Amino acid sequence: MSYPPDPALHVSVVRTGGIAGIVRCWQVSAGADDAPRWAALISACPWESASPAAPPEGADRFAWELTAELDDEVLRAELADQQLTGPWSTLVDAVRDAQ
Repeated sequence: MSYPPDPALHVSVVRTGGIAGIVRCWQVSAGADDAPRWAALISACPWESASPAAPPEGADRFAWELTAELDDEVLRAELADQQLTGPWSTLVDAVRDAQ
């Protein structure tokens, strides 16, 4: 019996907060064929400069936790809703759309 190879990478997005405080999760695992596209999205994000999430500005805002496993490296970022812009937003949208 053969097993499928481990995914080349994995990305998860967790959103908390909002009006009802419901936690939502999205994730994608990509094999070797899709890995270059996902690696580009992951690499575009400024992981090294992601600071801990500031308290959300305004009522009923979301907080985001992103985790990417790429090339035996685990990257994590916690972002307030107002920080989810540019490449962060592109990555989150891609993960949500893929699921």
